[in-house]
Amino acid sequence: MQNSKLAHVRQLKPANVQRCQFGICERATLSLTFQYSSMKKLTFVSFWATLQAFQSKKFWSLDMAGRGEFVAKKFKPPAFETLASVDSAKCEYVKELTEITGVVSLSSQGGWPKCDDYEVHCFEFAAWRRSNESLVEKPLTILRPVRDAGKAFNDFEDASVHRVQVLLSADQTRAVFAKRIGSAVDVDLEKIGQRLKEPVVVQTERFGALTLDRRVNWFAGQATWNGQVVSINIQPDDNFDLTNQLKTAEVLFSDSKAWGQKVREFAVQEKLELANDWQEEEVSEEEFLERMTLESISIQPEGRFEFWHNDGDLFWGHSIQISGSVEEGLTDSDIPG
Repeated sequence: MQNSKLAHVRQLKPANVQRCQFGICERATLSLTFQYSSMKKLTFVSFWATLQAFQSKKFWSLDMAGRGEFVAKKFKPPAFETLASVDSAKCEYVKELTEITGVVSLSSQGGWPKCDDYEVHCFEFAAWRRSNESLVEKPLTILRPVRDAGKAFNDFEDASVHRVQVLLSADQTRAVFAKRIGSAVDVDLEKIGQRLKEPVVVQTERFGALTLDRRVNWFAGQATWNGQVVSINIQPDDNFDLTNQLKTAEVLFSDSKAWGQKVREFAVQEKLELANDWQEEEVSEEEFLERMTLESISIQPEGRFEFWHNDGDLFWGHSIQISGSVEEGLTDSDIPG
């Protein structure tokens, strides 16, 4: 690699920060692009200067020990007329506040910096209702302006019931939090909260018992792939059915040797050259395949699937993801993380 060439994105993981991505809330990472020095190492001075730059934007708080996290330097909640702007999604909101009571789902909570005045805490009601109205047993994503999102998650514990005032979206799938309104007692919602804590297990012929992971809404278990034990994750469809996904899994596992070879060849074709951009010494095809190890297989509706690999530090700890469908074969590769 030439000294003037930029290193690829390196991930720093600050404490107490999470984000919501593609509907699943994950630990956040701060992505910085560094330039190699003549020794191909980042100097402390340039590292410190970079973090100071983030600090000056008022999103990054740094102490003298080098510990950092995203926090709003001041907290100024949005006024009612700008409440809808908390949601960055293109979503239409109603014009008045609504009082609702809901039970917090077990889905992962998240948070991210929004502006100088506040951060956003994201959580979900599994079911909810307006006062004296019937239950809405569909998820409601709630966006809550806070000073420090990383410290807000314990405010709304899994399966707890709360009465709040929110600005509802027109389709009633999203809401912006305005304030909490005292304690809430709702027998129906409390029963749903108890039910959320109960395990949901389905028995399958090939994989045995699969248990619902409510944090990400998929069924998880273990399977043997070409002699190796891996995790298997199957996402239910909108009707909470696994039938078609299990058929997709059967196509893959009944011919695992051929599919496994295709996945490895596709990974080399798509990512070997990139791996050599990340590495100081050249990596051969053989070494690439030795360092890349399969960890899990995810099966999605409509015949789609993903193979997730440990990268063996080829990409500094990022996963190697190979995805496709039964109909189209292997179509995409990525190195998320």
